[in-house]
Amino acid sequence: MSNVAQPKDDRLVRWAGRNYARFAVENNVSVVPVDEPEEVNFDEVHGIFEELFGRIILPDYPIDDIDEPAVLDCGFGKGQWLEGILDYTKSDAWCVGVDIYTGQGNSEEGSDDEDDEDEELVQFEKKRWNLNVSFRTSRDPDLRPETYHLINSRVLTDGINSSRWPDYVKELKSLLKPGGWLQMVEVHCLFQSDSGQTAHYLERWWQYYQDTMNRMGKDPRVGSKLGSLMRDAGFERIQYSVERLPIGRWMTVPGRPNLGKNARETVTKMIRSTTLWPFRQRANPCLTEAQYEGLLQGAERELQQDSLKLYLNVHFAYGRRPRSRRR
Repeated sequence: MSNVAQPKDDRLVRWAGRNYARFAVENNVSVVPVDEPEEVNFDEVHGIFEELFGRIILPDYPIDDIDEPAVLDCGFGKGQWLEGILDYTKSDAWCVGVDIYTGQGNSEEGSDDEDDEDEELVQFEKKRWNLNVSFRTSRDPDLRPETYHLINSRVLTDGINSSRWPDYVKELKSLLKPGGWLQMVEVHCLFQSDSGQTAHYLERWWQYYQDTMNRMGKDPRVGSKLGSLMRDAGFERIQYSVERLPIGRWMTVPGRPNLGKNARETVTKMIRSTTLWPFRQRANPCLTEAQYEGLLQGAERELQQDSLKLYLNVHFAYGRRPRSRRR
């Protein structure tokens, strides 16, 4: 049996005016808020990815030709991607989302979350699961091998331990039906510039982020490894690429005129929500409130400067499980 902790409920911790999943802060897994403002951020991130890629299913995979396709989303957040799949398949897909926080309250003690969703509106199954735990330890029939036609894994850099990634990708392959597809997306949070200028606050932000993620056992550069992780896991027809996400209006992307503007608005919020707890509670040294605000306000000012020509690299990969079970 695994000795890695699993979430049993959706109990919350209130800190610095934000709600966090207690399991997250106690186990250094995806320590970002789970309140209403962050749900809005999740919506915006999903919209930016859809605008950046032009689609929600990355491989050329006619999933709508499959009768009741089975789809798994790892780290589903608010469920925006799965809702998109249900829209795309006209609600024909059977969708499952796994995450450490489900928004469904505490099945043992009653919910501490005042924002529980109306169960009648839930169109996909939600399961509490720490992705650092092997799926092989699960007795859930929905997490058995050869169950899914399509699996989505996205923005899990701060949730999955560095040493876990190789086995994680191999286990996702085992959950796929032969011929099924895995798609993965991770953002490299190092802000880069086409201007030749240095964004000093954003550079400091990245150094703190990188050091803190490493300290918490995470790999902030895992995006660049997605293709090799899939190859090592035995996938075929692998495609790996990097999309440049412009921050601001300095770069016009054909057919996507608002991409940079929308990205700046969302990234400005995300650099704060993703680091509030880690920088002030897990960094070495931890930042005081004044130090944190000084760093973040400086970074936010730089994000507003189109003259810096800032962008982030978004890494993505997809691959197919071979149709032959011998591979």
